[in-house]
Amino acid sequence: MYYYRGIKRYIPMLAAIGLIVLILILGLLNGWFEGGAGSSKPADIYSVFHMKDANGARLGTDTAALVLQSEIQKEQAKIVEGEYYVEFDFAQTLNSRFYWDEKEHILVYTTPLDVIKVTPGKKEYQISGKNQELDYTAVLYNKETEVVQVDLKFIQLFTNIQYTIHNDPGRILILNDFNQEFQYGTVSGEVSIREEGNSGSGIIRTLEAGEELTVFDQGARWTKVTTADGLVGYVPTGDLSITRTELVNTGFEEPVYTSVHYEDKISMVWHQVSGIAGNDTLTEYMQDVKSVNVITPTWFKLTDTQGNIESYATSAYVEEAHRMGLKVWGLIDDFESDDAGNRYIRSILPRTSRRARLIKQLMAEVKEHDLDGINVDFEYINTDNGENYIQFLRELSVECRKAGIVLSVDNYVASAWTFHYDRKEQGVVCDYLIIMGYDEHTVGSEEAGSVASLPFVISGIEKTVEEVGSSEKVINALPFYTRVWFENENGGISSEAVGMDEAESRIAEHKAKKNWSEEEGQYYCEYSGDGGLYKIWVEDAESIAKKLDLMNQYNLAGAAYWRLHFESSDIWKVVSKYFN
Repeated sequence: MYYYRGIKRYIPMLAAIGLIVLILILGLLNGWFEGGAGSSKPADIYSVFHMKDANGARLGTDTAALVLQSEIQKEQAKIVEGEYYVEFDFAQTLNSRFYWDEKEHILVYTTPLDVIKVTPGKKEYQISGKNQELDYTAVLYNKETEVVQVDLKFIQLFTNIQYTIHNDPGRILILNDFNQEFQYGTVSGEVSIREEGNSGSGIIRTLEAGEELTVFDQGARWTKVTTADGLVGYVPTGDLSITRTELVNTGFEEPVYTSVHYEDKISMVWHQVSGIAGNDTLTEYMQDVKSVNVITPTWFKLTDTQGNIESYATSAYVEEAHRMGLKVWGLIDDFESDDAGNRYIRSILPRTSRRARLIKQLMAEVKEHDLDGINVDFEYINTDNGENYIQFLRELSVECRKAGIVLSVDNYVASAWTFHYDRKEQGVVCDYLIIMGYDEHTVGSEEAGSVASLPFVISGIEKTVEEVGSSEKVINALPFYTRVWFENENGGISSEAVGMDEAESRIAEHKAKKNWSEEEGQYYCEYSGDGGLYKIWVEDAESIAKKLDLMNQYNLAGAAYWRLHFESSDIWKVVSKYFN
């Protein structure tokens, strides 16, 4: 009886000891104690570097693993005649400006002043039409599999990367982020570098005391590192000492994309010209215009799928505009299509030769008529053509930069469905980005509404500036028009775009009352007629002033106006207050 009482006294202590033992076991299994011995099993290094096929067999010596910074990639490099080739998608990861023409099977790379073209299988490339020899084949292309591979040496010619090659298994460690300092450290003694950040994972190898490691991801218990011989793994943080930090300078010179930037803010107006005769309206339409320094006539139209254009440009127009103190930016649009409704632009952009033909013709017009700039107004770019569109802008920017003229681009209000217009890259290669800050509601809208309410315009500016990363190249365009909406008794809806004077005339004719909306930054009115209800969100001097306030508030590069001869006469007094 006393014996059992004695045992009973020790039960809590025995339970506590058992719990401690259990915690120790779990800690060792789960890597809680960094300094613990842990598992002694070696890691399968070929599996670690994804160098086995689906059946578990090792990949051959013509293949090498890829490690970017410290991340082991799922794809591998191919080794051909001692050269290391990566697939095109990975090449774009290293440098997004590499472009593959799927139609003409050409690799294209664009610098600020040159267009570089590579034909697969050749030991040369073209730079602005001149051949440059190489001692290796820059690009491989398999027609059956449609796989494109690019030599790392060629990528490095245009990209700030550093790489080292290691064997058994073959692996390439690539560094491409040199914007921050690298950390280096050593371990205090013999320490296992493991496949994962826990003591139970396999050992890649044992590190020697003092062996220098590159530190990538320092955690509370485990730190990810790479070794000088190209291994990637984890060491206990407690065994690692940071010895130095260094900003690595590879000697690579990043390309400098210069821009034409006017000293004064841009005040630009579009002049709709539908034929040669339309040029004759310039003097009349500009008679009362004040504080405008750029005019953009809608001159250039696509005529086919090959990149040919029709031009309404005349030197007389440019000379007259220059006498008025105006710069002339000729506009090219993508509105034309064939009889079946297929937009020409969608067949032009994917082909390098057709883009080149279009650019050559535009630049010939620039030279012949002494234009000050090109305005690109492509509004029918689908997601499949987004990359092709950006490549077109890169290539056009080269010629504009050489000629010393402005390249401006018209953009929709930034949204998820226009993200493929890549405003960030536009902000690098183009001189000005123009937000078409209108068409909030269009002829196809299911409900009546403003063409450019203040919240809509503000959102467009903020999102565009966020995507571009700066406001210094951003111009916001304002509407000199509105829509007269009609809702019939059956719930049907239609609208008509009208200029400012026409809208005011209809309001006056029906003696409609205008009510100011502070939220929308404009007047609203409605009136009955024709068995239904008319609605107008008014664009006038007051609404335009509200939008011009945003130019200063967001420090934009200027303002633009669609379009000349749609405005009321008092508009230019308002504009003049913002452009002295």
